[in-house]
Amino acid sequence: MSFAPFDPGLVIALLQQSVSALRQVKGAADYAAIKTLRDFVSPSAYVVLAKESAKVDPGITGPNQHVVASFGVVVAVRNYQASGLGMQGKDDLLSILDGI
Repeated sequence: MSFAPFDPGLVIALLQQSVSALRQVKGAADYAAIKTLRDFVSPSAYVVLAKESAKVDPGITGPNQHVVASFGVVVAVRNYQASGLGMQGKDDLLSILDGI
């Protein structure tokens, strides 16, 4: 039996395989290290664990444990056009979200 926390590497690997439009997919430590907008590689995604808690299920007995993990995916895209109010960036974002 393992009491290890949820491994966001599983989500990172799944995103890397299923969303080919992303140039990079990283974790919370890489996201926290970003200090300026220039530091974002575009398009990219960052998997951030939000909450993890044990769920009490009276029907489960023995060494099994039901754990609920909530995570977020931060997606970064850029709009290089001076006009259009970010519409190109919106289109890029929507195409990536369709793949998730």
